Amino acid sequence: TILCQCYYNKYIPSLLQRLTFTHDAEDKKLSPKIDIRDRDSSEITSGHIFQVDVPLLCVDKNYRFLYSYLIRHHKAVPLGLYRHVIHKKEGM
Repeated sequence: TILCQCYYNKYIPSLLQRLTFTHDAEDKKLSPKIDIRDRDSSEITSGHIFQVDVPLLCVDKNYRFLYSYLIRHHKAVPLGLYRHVIHKKEGM
């Protein structure tokens, strides 16, 4: 879905590059087609991606609640949410 979103939102490739690469000479060889300077003149030059547990306050809440909570209290933008399925055994 990110590939499709890149078509509609021209800033996604730049955002993903900032989150994944350190912007040194080696990384420029890996991502030469995405030039951040041409797309955006902001002062941000890099970012970080972390995998974190969902805060207990957000368990059993919807994604909107999680998003709002992380933005307000941690200045963090959640990029996704991994959920696993728990199958309940049927009675015998």
